[in-house]
Amino acid sequence: MKILKTGQFDFVNRNEGQACTSVQVVEDLSESYFPRYVRNVVCTDTGRSCNPVDGSYTCVKTTIVKHVLKKHDREVLVRVAEDGGKEYYDLWEKQKIDIGVGCECSN
Repeated sequence: MKILKTGQFDFVNRNEGQACTSVQVVEDLSESYFPRYVRNVVCTDTGRSCNPVDGSYTCVKTTIVKHVLKKHDREVLVRVAEDGGKEYYDLWEKQKIDIGVGCECSN
């Protein structure tokens, strides 16, 4: 194993200039979705904080896929109750949506 002295290296801050400015917003997906409200990140930087500032790097939103339930608007489930009456239930379907989780500089 080779041991090097600290003086042989230049120190560089990690991720310096690699994160763009962003804000967190709460989006209302409407009453047809569960959960109805989701937190999302929106990039507010146009890339001016990305290094180098020559335009080769731009601010890009990082996303994940989130599963939510969406209420089917044209169909319901029906069941005959013990007393002979009908019971109606909403039909929910799983759906994927993209959620912003951060902003970073990328070329």
